[in-house]
Amino acid sequence: MDKMKKILIVDDESDICFVLDMILSENGFVVDSYETTNERREEGRRRFIDKMKLKDITLVVHDWGSGLGFHYAMRNEDKITGIAFMEAILAPTERWDMFQPGFGPEGRKLFQAFRTPDVGWDMT
Repeated sequence: MDKMKKILIVDDESDICFVLDMILSENGFVVDSYETTNERREEGRRRFIDKMKLKDITLVVHDWGSGLGFHYAMRNEDKITGIAFMEAILAPTERWDMFQPGFGPEGRKLFQAFRTPDVGWDMT
């Protein structure tokens, strides 16, 4: 007797859930889908962390997930020990004098160099 292949699709786009459901069902999967929103994801993450009694958390976030991770970290500073992020989607800074004061003048110079033609390319 074949074991049933089950899969859960979680996404905030109903169209994506629908298309994946069709494709996977045709390939023998028993599919359940769950549409979610940022608020539902945040609530689920909070409940999971609370239930597991997690503390000293290091968040590893990427791309659009960075905003969600930063949002959680700002509201739960007592549980967060670090954040590792790459390609974070963050708000632009209009002027260099407004650029993240925490980086200081040397940090500002470093990021200005990243934005300098040819120099930034060589740095990365």
